[in-house]
Amino acid sequence: MDPFITGMMIFTLIVLAMVGGFVLLFPVTRRLGDVLEVWLERQSGGELQASELRPVLEELRLVRAQLDDLASRQGSLERLLESGD
Repeated sequence: MDPFITGMMIFTLIVLAMVGGFVLLFPVTRRLGDVLEVWLERQSGGELQASELRPVLEELRLVRAQLDDLASRQGSLERLLESGD
């Protein structure tokens, strides 16, 4: 048998196996993801409480203030460099 034909047959079988595997396993993996999501929600005890989010929000406000400060410093430095030319 011609090696080219044998190679094409093997390639076709591999492609068909891959496509068939994706078609067959996609619903299984989707369901597994749903099950894992429910399991994780039960493990974490539902949604986060407002008291748990308060420190995170405070840190975000602090980071935003620091970022605003850096932006203003960068703007004034750029203006200074432009005027020095």
